[in-house]
Amino acid sequence: IKIKPMRNYYKLAAFACLGLSLSTQTINAQVADFENLTLPAESFWDGSDLSGVTSPTAFTTNFISGDGLFTNVWDTTYGAPGYWSVGFAQSTNTDSITSGSGNLFSSRASGGNNSLTYLVSQNNTTFNFQNSSADTTVQGLYISNSTYAANSMRDGDMFAKQFGGVTGDDQDWFMITISGVDGNGVPTGTSVDFYLADYRFVDNTQDYIVEDWRFVDLSSLGTVSGLSFSLSSSDVGGWGMNTPAFFCIDDIYPADSTNLIDFEDLGFTT
Repeated sequence: IKIKPMRNYYKLAAFACLGLSLSTQTINAQVADFENLTLPAESFWDGSDLSGVTSPTAFTTNFISGDGLFTNVWDTTYGAPGYWSVGFAQSTNTDSITSGSGNLFSSRASGGNNSLTYLVSQNNTTFNFQNSSADTTVQGLYISNSTYAANSMRDGDMFAKQFGGVTGDDQDWFMITISGVDGNGVPTGTSVDFYLADYRFVDNTQDYIVEDWRFVDLSSLGTVSGLSFSLSSSDVGGWGMNTPAFFCIDDIYPADSTNLIDFEDLGFTT
């Protein structure tokens, strides 16, 4: 059941204290696990309640989990009801079976990473670490496929091909590239690639589509102000990538963190 929770659904969450030390200074940072969003089970929030700030037909909402500031845009340019056009959506859906865009807000891993709440993301998204007094480093995060993308790659659909093709020998792949960005959103250096599906193996039994939560090590990105995500696929047509351009994230860990700290700004920003 789709629900459209308003801002009073979101409460401040109290966590145990967390100390985060870097070699030169101590900064405020917190594991972003999205559990403070208090979204009811088997539901999602995609901005369609129009609770965001409009300018003039794009309803933009920023929300906070831990030290992460995430953006959602609901667009009514082409009339009501509109569509989710940019950024991140919140979900507790666990439907890993139903194929198609009607099940856009579910993870193939049947929910979060041993938790209730996670985020579904579009292609070309960025989030920032907004509470830190300086740039920080990130140990890593957990990523999974959306059910929509995973089942499309497995079976094919009206827009996208079945990965591997009829014979299973097609060299298909679906990849996410994660980059660190500075305060202006500019990439800071080397990016990290992670394959959400890979059918390039000589032995077809090694071909895979990620169907669980996988930890992606981001320590090589160094100090960053945020993270940027982009998707690419071997299945490309005249209008761009045919593979559904969605993925899921959960549990973002700052580097060298040992304890949790208590933030007073969880939930939506103004």
